[in-house]
This record gives sequence, structure tokens and C-alpha cells, in this order.
Amino acid sequence: MPATNFTGRCPLDYGDNHFYCLDEISYREFVYSDIPEEVVIGILADPEGLDGEQLVRLILERLVILRGKSSSLRKFINQLKILSLLRNLHDETIKNVRNMVISEEFVKALQKDDAFILGEEKGLEKGMEKGMEKGMEKGKLLTAIVGIRNMTKKGFDANVIAELLEIGLPMVQDIQSQLVKEAQIIAMLASPRASTKSTAKKLAVSQQLVQVIKDAQKKL
Repeated sequence: MPATNFTGRCPLDYGDNHFYCLDEISYREFVYSDIPEEVVIGILADPEGLDGEQLVRLILERLVILRGKSSSLRKFINQLKILSLLRNLHDETIKNVRNMVISEEFVKALQKDDAFILGEEKGLEKGMEKGMEKGMEKGKLLTAIVGIRNMTKKGFDANVIAELLEIGLPMVQDIQSQLVKEAQIIAMLASPRASTKSTAKKLAVSQQLVQVIKDAQKKL
């Protein structure tokens, strides 16, 4: 079966690999997601008539809804700043971030990040690879797996997923290799006696991945 991936520019077809271009997909597919990592991708999608500032404002508003004024909001705002460089919307992004009603401490922290963000442009162009964090907290690990699973289903390239989730590429590739067993995991979990631990052991997959799939099935 041909591989499907998302990239930023069109057209790209290499043999059996077809790359869908983000700017051909509606921003709505990303901005209204419940996953912040997907929401920030909206800045690379088709704005459908929205100007850059309107799109940036919409994304920021959505991030605030999902993350409030927590410390994680700062992380996603910084990701948005980096991606805005690819659409020449960095100035609009900075302007709207500064206009947000956030605590003074939060604003100061973002201002300190600005110098770092400006230095990310070259790293972004070359493609940054971040090492997998050791001792990742369980909650963060589950969140990362949810992000990997959702973005893989949407066709995102492993390198893009690693970059946006700020995790190591090996971890993304490992979870993706286990996702091919998702149908088997779902079938096993259908049994009243099945547990995440026994399912993971029998199929030789991550117990956390089984938990993520189990939680997703409950929402269907």
C-alpha cells in the first residue's frame, strides 16, 4: 500500500509515496482538534480566506481553551512561533501573543523565549532531532502516545511528529511500529477478562499504548 504523509509544500510524489500538502487541507481539520499539538499545525493549513492575523488569533484562542493559563500553554505558543516562520506569520504571531490577557509572569517568560525562538529558524530548516527524555512521567508518556497515534492516523511524517511533540524520533517510530497491531489490541480488549497488562504482554506492545487505545474505544 502506498505511504501517505503530510508536508508543507506541493506537489510531492516519490514512487509509491504520496505526500499530501498541508496547505491543501482546511485549517478547521486542525484548529478544532482537542489535541494542542494538532491545533498548532493549523497555521500551516489552508486558511480558507482568513488572513494571517485572524488565523493566528483563532489558534491562540483554541490553545487557551484547551490549556488555560497553564505552563504547557507556553510550550504550545512557542511551537506556534516556530511554525509561523514557515508561513511568514511570525510578526503576526508575536503581536497576538503580546495582546493576550495573561499574567505578567507568563508574559515575561514568553519574552525570554523570544531570543531562543529566533534562533530556531535555522534549526527548523535543517530539521531538528530531539533525544527521547528519560524517566518521562506516566501522564506525559500517555499524552505523547495519544499525540503519536492521532497524528499517525492523519498521515504525519514521524520526523514532524517528533518535532512537534518534542520527543525522540526512535520513540515515535517504535510506537508507530506497534500501532500496526491496533486491530488485534482492540479485539483482545473486547474480552471481559482482558487487561491492559495481559494484552500488552501477549502482543509484545507497550502497556501504555494499550491503555491509550482502550481509552479511545470508550469514547466511540
